[in-house]
Amino acid sequence: MSAINKFLIGLIALAVLGCFGFYFEVFPQTTPERAEARLLAAAEADLAEAGFDWASVEMDGQKAILQGTAVSAEEIDRAADIVRHSTWAGGISAGGITVVETGNVRNFAGFADPEPQEELLPVATPFTFVAESNDSGRVVLRGFVPSEDIRARLVNEAEALFPGGVVDELVIARGAPTGNWTQAASAHLNGLAKLESGYVRASDSEFVLNGIAASAEDKQLAEQDLNLTGDAFNSIAEISFLAPEPEPAPAPAPEALEATEEAADLCQDKLNEMMRDNTVQFRSGSAVILPESRPLLERVAETLSRCQNFRVEVAGHTDATGSAAGNQQLSVERAQSVLTFMAENGVPVSRMSAQGYGQSRPIAPNATAAGRAQNRRIEFTIQRDQQD
Repeated sequence: MSAINKFLIGLIALAVLGCFGFYFEVFPQTTPERAEARLLAAAEADLAEAGFDWASVEMDGQKAILQGTAVSAEEIDRAADIVRHSTWAGGISAGGITVVETGNVRNFAGFADPEPQEELLPVATPFTFVAESNDSGRVVLRGFVPSEDIRARLVNEAEALFPGGVVDELVIARGAPTGNWTQAASAHLNGLAKLESGYVRASDSEFVLNGIAASAEDKQLAEQDLNLTGDAFNSIAEISFLAPEPEPAPAPAPEALEATEEAADLCQDKLNEMMRDNTVQFRSGSAVILPESRPLLERVAETLSRCQNFRVEVAGHTDATGSAAGNQQLSVERAQSVLTFMAENGVPVSRMSAQGYGQSRPIAPNATAAGRAQNRRIEFTIQRDQQD
């Protein structure tokens, strides 16, 4: 071999060694792991600088996998372009990113009607829920539920339980008590469906089921449903059942008053006398009768038994504290609770009606505590035009 050829071969070898030395000086990726880490750091830095906080990157060799939820398809394309150019032009020899995969990116614009963010929902204090049914099989749902899914579940369940239809006035809100609130509400809806008429009233962790069952068996079935309420909730059952109408007596019982105007006046005077200095006491903001009022109502029931030839209206009234709509509802529920008590103490349901007047008929000024106390009352009125 000539000296010239040997010189050229040596020169080429030196050039190759120089190139390798320059490459490893500029591109110090001595391992695949270090190479991936360098590419990942460059991509993340460029995405952050461009304000793409929603995007993250994973590396698989020289392939970048883009992830996150974008607001549009254009945002996805822009993020991919930033990652692709976060290092020098791709290619095996250059050591840059060769592929940007976007299949894992969710396009938020493709989702219809997203759920409202929880922090934007109102907070309900107290967290109330009401279901009212009548003898036509219709139920009205009002108050609050924790989510749209729970609202849909309760409405669907009510539609299956109440053939007369469902009126949905529920509002989604935060503030539900801890525990399985949905299970508690469902248990009371099922109990309500066993009754001829009545209501469920819930305030935070307390549920009340009030109403009239067609029989003792239906009353027992409704109470059994409440066993599914759960330990985190307090369930109160105020259920009576329709006693069979008594056989017509050949002659009025000695203690019963005849259906005359004089007898009607006597019955009304007796009721007024009992209620003049006495008030039916309820739990605050509730239709639950307090134990201290039961002796008074037992005496009223005894009087109504003597006035069995007349129909009587049980009327509930409230003071003006709170909203008019809320007071109207509370007065109806309190009147219904008293009617239920009367039925449990022998007064035929067919001779009674419950009516709520809310704050519309005050008998004293609502400006003082004493006046408001007088306005919170139950009244019994003999229906003279509906006597038998």
